[in-house]
Formats: sequence, structure tokens, C-alpha cells
Amino acid sequence: MLFLEYNDKKYKLGEPRSISRGVNIKQNLQPNAFDLTKFSQTAFQNQFFTGDTGKGGSCNVNILNFTPHNLTHIETPMHLKKEGIGLDEIPRSNLMGVSYLVDLSNISFKDNCVKKEHIEQLDLLKDIKILIVKTKYSELDQYFDFSNTNPIHFDPKFMEWLTENFPNIKLLITDLPSIDKENDGGKLLGHKYYFNFNEHERGDKKAIVELAYCKGVESGIYYTILTPSKIDTDAILTDIFLFDLFKN
Repeated sequence: MLFLEYNDKKYKLGEPRSISRGVNIKQNLQPNAFDLTKFSQTAFQNQFFTGDTGKGGSCNVNILNFTPHNLTHIETPMHLKKEGIGLDEIPRSNLMGVSYLVDLSNISFKDNCVKKEHIEQLDLLKDIKILIVKTKYSELDQYFDFSNTNPIHFDPKFMEWLTENFPNIKLLITDLPSIDKENDGGKLLGHKYYFNFNEHERGDKKAIVELAYCKGVESGIYYTILTPSKIDTDAILTDIFLFDLFKN
């Protein structure tokens, strides 16, 4: 049993649940966005070894081919600049801690755009370092294909406001395929504001997680842990574990 003290209150942590989208290999089901290459796998084979027990191999050894951006993934400033801050430079303490989830699933957004007024209650959460934004996309099938659907996105002005007023937020998690518009001419202003390239050439030590899956999760505070693979690239798959907090 685990306990946590937060804002002078003691909480008991519940059982963890995953809020990530997966790939169902047996049924060939997987999410997609931006018409990116879908997940696939082939068995490794050379003249000495066959990595397929169905072909006489001693064990299965698969070569995986996938694009992190059409699955639940974490990205850093390196997503926008090759010389930007990478995952290896993000403190692991930024990827775990008390989080606040705001549920916007009942809101119909004008122009499919999340704006400042939708999340005004953040004024009460100056010390939160992990923000989770849930929309109606967590009520869709987890294998939904967002490609060419003009999905909901964050208003760049909202991202600018969030960065300026909540510098403690080091991890932004959302169920959207991207915080920016699907086709914005390559501007990616939301990413640029959040990573704070205006003040830091390589960006801040912050991260974004897109394509989370928050089905059945209500607004409130949680304890969150991310488990990304240690591969220093523009984006990599991650699982997200959410713990309910019960006042002790």
C-alpha cells in the first residue's frame, strides 16, 4: 500500500490503470493519425537463426516497424529541432508526480479549438506539474483513425498563456493526435510556445504526450507515472499509469 502527502493532506494510492492506446496484433487493430506508417512486425532470420517458432525456431524474435506519432507517444523539443532537448535530458522527476485531469469531453469546440476559457480552473493549480486534458476522443474506439479528420487541437494563444502562467507544468498529456492543427502549414505554434523556444534555443526540459486514452477517467487529481523507452529520438512510445488518490 502506497501513501502520498500533497498540499498538507495524506492520500492512499489506488491500483494503477493504463491510459495509453495499444496495438491488437491478433485482430490487426491499431490507431492512426496523419496517415503515418502503421505498426508491423516480421520475424528476424539469418543463416544461423530463425526467430519464429512457427517455422521451427526455438523462440520468437520480432523486428518491429512503427511510427510513434500514431500511437501513445512522448515528444520533446527534439521533435521540432534536431539539436533540441531530448528525452535523455528530461529529468525523470518531470515524468511522474501529482497530476490534474480536466475533462472537456462534453464541450463542443468552435473551430475544433481548445481555448483558455475552457480551462480557467487551472488558476487553483499553480503547483501542478502534470496536466492531462481529456476530450471526447477518449470516448471513441481506442483504435480510431484520426487521419484527415481535422481533429480538435489547442489554440496557440492558449499554449502561450499556459506556458507563461504555469511554468511548473513540465508534462502535458492529451488524447488529441496533436496539440496543433492537423494542417497548419508546418507552423506548429502550440509546440513552439510550450517548449519555449522564444527564450531557450534548444527548448525547455518539458514533454508532451499525445494520443492518450482516458476513457472512464473523471476530472480530478491523480498520481501519474510514465514509462517511455530510453531511445533518444524525436518521439517514442510510452505507457501512462494513473493512480486514483484517496484521502487517508
